[in-house]
Formats: sequence, structure tokens, C-alpha cells
Amino acid sequence: MKTYFKLELKRALLSWRTIISMIAVIIVLSIPYLMKIKQPSMYMDGTSYFIEIYQRSYIGIISPVIIGLIYSTSIVKDIESGFFSKLLKVIDVKTYYKVKLIVNSIITFAIFAVSHGILILHLIVRFGIKYSDDKGMSIGTFSNIYHNSKIAYVMLVILFVSISAAAFSTFVLGITTAFGKKIIAYLFPAFYIVITSIIFGSFSLNRVFNFDITRLFNLNYGAKPLNIIIYDLILTTIGLFLIYKYGYKKEISPCPQS
Repeated sequence: MKTYFKLELKRALLSWRTIISMIAVIIVLSIPYLMKIKQPSMYMDGTSYFIEIYQRSYIGIISPVIIGLIYSTSIVKDIESGFFSKLLKVIDVKTYYKVKLIVNSIITFAIFAVSHGILILHLIVRFGIKYSDDKGMSIGTFSNIYHNSKIAYVMLVILFVSISAAAFSTFVLGITTAFGKKIIAYLFPAFYIVITSIIFGSFSLNRVFNFDITRLFNLNYGAKPLNIIIYDLILTTIGLFLIYKYGYKKEISPCPQS
């Protein structure tokens, strides 16, 4: 398993999808910074600009779409190309799916953590950190932590966003594997945004529990931490179930006798 894991992780890390996805996240986050925040303010520091950029960006809408492009088609591609059958001569089915799930989570988490980290590092280096309270600023989730430690706040935001990205990627990987079509990975995230954000919002279905997927990737919307954690667990559980049922279980089930 270790050998296959290392090879698969290396292949995923060096793939054009990983590189392009990371660049895409950085660009989406940087657009408000380049267009709106041109003149430094003596009252704002790196973390303040980070919040300002988040509030102006479309990262919450674009993130699910980017996630669908990263690794969600890998299982279907392996099956269609015949690579899956060749791998099973060397490793067992359980190892294959276990490695796929782990690599998918690591790659997606890393893309969002590194891209957000690059941005905040640039902002802190350029504008520094001022230990002012900024009580008049709309901060969103974890505002109580922000007023105590700006560094802790930034790290927590990046951690939550990256974990949510990994959870949603598991969900999309499961959906794509269940349908067995690569096109699902490209279309489903946009469809899911419309359903959970627009339609659910129109019918006030997000009042008790907020299923708006965009809230997981833009914490300035005021998403509740408990809601985020539960939502991540739901997405991960559904993804794991779909991969187990339509991937692993399907492969280990005996073929019907003719």
C-alpha cells in the first residue's frame, strides 16, 4: 500500500489539474485585492485585508466548481482506461479505494491551504499585523477569536475552509464514481450550488440547518462552526458510502452466473 500511495500522491501532486486548481484559487482570491484594494490604509493590516478580500471575492461560489476539477474523475478514468484492471494484479481492491480517498483528501486540502496561505502571507508581509481590536469591522465566523489573536483566527479560517474542501471533494468523488461518468464531476458542483444556495434559500430551507455550500468556503458570511462541522461530516459520510456501494462493493461482488 505504501508504494502505491507514494506513487499516486506524487502523480496527483504533479498533475496539471492540481497546479491549475491552485492557481485558480489564488486568482479568485486576488481579484478583489488587485481591483479594489489598491491604496493601503493606515487603519488596516494584513488580516484586515484578508477579511476584506474574502468579503469581496467569489471564492464561495467558485470553490465547489474548482474542487470538481481536481481529482474527482480519477476512479472513473482508471476504470475507463483499463489502468484499474492492471492495478488489481498488484494490489487489492480495498487498498485501491483507500488510497484514492486519502490522496483525494490530501490533495484538495493542500490546494486550499497552500493557496490561502500564500495570500495571507503576502498580505502580512506587506501590511504587517496591528494589534488593534477592529470592533467595527464585520468579521463573520470566529470573530471572538479574531479579537484575541489575529494569527489564530487566520489559521482557523484556513483550516476550516481546507477541511470543508476535502469533505466536499469526497462527496463529489463518490457522486462521480456512482454515476460512472466524468462529466458529473464538472457539472454536479454547479448544480449543487444552485440547489443549496438559490433554491433552498428561496424556500427558506436553510433556516434550521444551512445547506448552502458556498458558506463552507466563505466564512465571512457568518456560518456557524457547528453547522460547518456537521455539514462536513454529512458530505464525507455520503461520499464514503457511495464509493463503498458503487465502487468497492461492486468490485468484490461475485459476477452472476450465466
